[in-house]
Parts: sequence; C-alpha cells; structure tokens
Amino acid sequence: MKVNLFIAGWPKTGSTSLNDYLGQHPDAIVAKNKDSYFFCEDLRESSIEFHGSNKYQFIESMLDYEAMFKHYNGESLVCESSVFYAVSKTASKAIYAYNPEAKIIFLLREPYELLQSWFNYLKVHSRESAATLADALNLEKHRRHNHALIPKEVTIPEHVYYSSLISYYDGLKSYIDLFGKQNIKVVFTENLKDNTVKEVAGVFRFAGLDDTFVPNVELKNVTFATRNSRFKKFIDIYLYSLKRGANKVLKGRTQWFLKRMYKRLFFS
Repeated sequence: MKVNLFIAGWPKTGSTSLNDYLGQHPDAIVAKNKDSYFFCEDLRESSIEFHGSNKYQFIESMLDYEAMFKHYNGESLVCESSVFYAVSKTASKAIYAYNPEAKIIFLLREPYELLQSWFNYLKVHSRESAATLADALNLEKHRRHNHALIPKEVTIPEHVYYSSLISYYDGLKSYIDLFGKQNIKVVFTENLKDNTVKEVAGVFRFAGLDDTFVPNVELKNVTFATRNSRFKKFIDIYLYSLKRGANKVLKGRTQWFLKRMYKRLFFS
C-alpha cells in the first residue's frame, strides 16, 4: 500500500472539504490525520532552526506515516492531504521518490482572499502579532531577515511569509516537471464552493474512482474572509512576489490570470 493521491496545496482553499469528500468514497481512504507535512524536509529544518526542535511535524518516520493508513482495506485510492506541500521547496521531489506514479491535486483561490483567510486563521490561533494583514505584509521583508520579529507561536517562519503562499506558478511547476501534466489536477476554490457536486465528480474521475457516487458536500474548516475595496493598491504595494502576468491581478482580473496561468502550465 502506498499513497497514490496527494492534495498538495494551498492552505485555506477548501482542502479540508475535498479531503472529506474523498474519504467518503467507498473505494478510497484518506490519512487518519490531515496535514502531517511528512515530505516537507525543508520546513522541518526551518522549524528546528527557529525553535531548536521540530514543532512542525507530528510524525517523522515512514513507519509513523504508514500508520496513518492502518485502516486500509484494499481500497484503490489512498489519499494524503498536506497543504504546505505546495509551499515546500523539497516536498515535490520527496513525494516523487516515494511514489512517482502518484497523482496530485491543487486548489487555487483568489490570492487576496487566501491571504486574508490565512491571516485570520493565524490571529484566531494567536500566531500573528500584526494588527492587520496589511501590517503583516509590510513586516514580511523584515521578518525574513530578523526572526525575532516572528511570533514564537508559529511552528515555522514560513507561516508568516505571506507572499510565498501565493506563488502558485512555482508550486505547480515543480510538480508538473516531475509528475507530468496528466497527473496534476487544479481545482478552483470558487468552483468547488459553487458547483460542489460537479467539481467533486471531476476529482473522482481524475482519481480513477466511480464518479456516480455523491458524498455529503458540506464545507469544512471555513474561515471568514473580508474584502478590501482598495485591493489594487494593496496588491501593488505588498504582494511583490507575484510573477510576470500579475499585472492582470492588479487590474482586478484575478480569476482570468489564474486560468491563464493554468493553461500556460498545462497546455503550452
């Protein structure tokens, strides 16, 4: 038994809900624990450097990893979801070494909404000292050079490196280069929310499952995201890591940009 489907990213995009839908399928199982980050060697090292010990992962051995699937009973699909696999610089190669035939799912969300939701999540869990998302983004470049500015409650400094959380192109490309376009599926959070049954059926087909099965499609782990009427100025000033083509985002056409990036990665 090996994991043959990974939900690799990103945080606050609907991965908990999708993981739950997959777990309901009679021919699939999901890991007992979500977000083990087992294959994030670089983030493990980052946690050790920041804290003096690994506070990021609750499992560190392959034996413990496999124990998350001890309920396996011959199902054709074995799924593990860890949303920082997309952020990690080493996870794609580690997953490929583990199972080069695995399929990978990514969920993409409008960048500002993702960042606001992630910021809210950190605030609720007392892991962010900045008063607003704008303040946190303004602090990011200073935090990267001075870890004393990072709240000790975070398990890794990367949790407050907000611009890295929306480097979609880099995250996708590292997996496409290894696994091939045919083994990568992108799901847009907006579509998963608005057309859940249809989107989940598409995921089931991609995973080789019977797509006539309809799960209970209640959303999980929802975080409230406020909108900012000054979105363009906000993006112009703070989200300096966006790649070429991000000017489309700056004009408020984020969904268009994400779809164009998707086509560039998969159909070029």
